[in-house]
Amino acid sequence: MKLELIANTPDIETLIATAMLTTTSRLKPSDIFYRLAKDSERVVRLVSRVEVHHGSILDHNRLCWI
Repeated sequence: MKLELIANTPDIETLIATAMLTTTSRLKPSDIFYRLAKDSERVVRLVSRVEVHHGSILDHNRLCWI
């Protein structure tokens, strides 16, 4: 099977990491996002801990394949 990615959420990893931290931070989500956008190593550490299942933090994105 051959897949082609036709659309995706920009900065998807940063968005997922933001969603993770929103529940534990007093900062506004936009502030968290902009801080994480400058710290790619932290984003990688956070996203690598995500469990994959329906209803997980990974639902905070859009990936469209054909």
